Amino acid sequence: MANTFNKIKKFDYLDSNDEAQVLCLGFFDSIHKGHLRIINEAKVLAHRYNAKVSLFTFSNNPLKMFNNSKLVYTFDERCYVLQEIGVDYVYSANFDIDFCSQRKKEFLDSIISNKNIKAVVCGSDYTFGVNREGNAQYLIEYCSNIGIQVKVVDLVMYKNHKMASTDIRKSVKNGDINAMNAILSMPYIVEGVVVRGRGVGAKELVATANIEISQDKEKLGPGVYYTNVIYNGIRFRSVTNVGSQPTYNESKYIIETHILYFNKDIYDKKIIVEFIEKIRDVQKFENKAQLKEQILKDIQYVNSQNGGYDLDD
Repeated sequence: MANTFNKIKKFDYLDSNDEAQVLCLGFFDSIHKGHLRIINEAKVLAHRYNAKVSLFTFSNNPLKMFNNSKLVYTFDERCYVLQEIGVDYVYSANFDIDFCSQRKKEFLDSIISNKNIKAVVCGSDYTFGVNREGNAQYLIEYCSNIGIQVKVVDLVMYKNHKMASTDIRKSVKNGDINAMNAILSMPYIVEGVVVRGRGVGAKELVATANIEISQDKEKLGPGVYYTNVIYNGIRFRSVTNVGSQPTYNESKYIIETHILYFNKDIYDKKIIVEFIEKIRDVQKFENKAQLKEQILKDIQYVNSQNGGYDLDD
């Protein structure tokens, strides 16, 4: 079965590539609908030029150098979303002192000169180079001298202001899935490797898959969520608890997911949890029996949304 995480081709931004391509420029932290418009314009141009769609982003967290903000999506999560919406190649750079000291022409030389770029697409607010000295107009001038088309995409507005990852980051903190999913190009996701928990779920409640998130990723607000788990390219409905376990007097932040109709051993396997809806807040119950009763109600609710999958084979 196809590996969910290895379909898209990844390169360092300095790598050469002779294949015809249309390049999207930006950060693409959250891949919201404004970013999707850029990518869709690139798809149109790629069809015209019989080319691949490529995109530039960062492999680390550039925000650490400015205000120490967390990411909406890690690099791996971005790559998953990008492959799902039709990007073929991802070029990444490590944002550090050397990178952010590049002048505008130096950056464009490094990412364009050794590739077969037919066209470049960016947002109208795109900036690059030291002190953000480069902008969309400079990109047009640079590319016109070497015969590369540039498409500048107008900003996408949301509630009378520019659609931005800052808004999504706030919604992540608040656990406002509806607000996030209204802006994102596809439902909000968390990816991680399944780790061993305290072992009480399967014995006393229901079996769960626990994942740990990157330290660079913004923590999703606490709650119990209707989710899907994507494993080996297959989507399974699930119920996910995010935050603490107050009934067990556990305050540690966790993400634990009960996957419906699923009994495979997936410890140490990478999964994606796709968040669809917040069902309720995290609650402290008087005893484990009450907690289990509520969990079964949560499962019943999620189960009513669609038919189930069974992986007993």
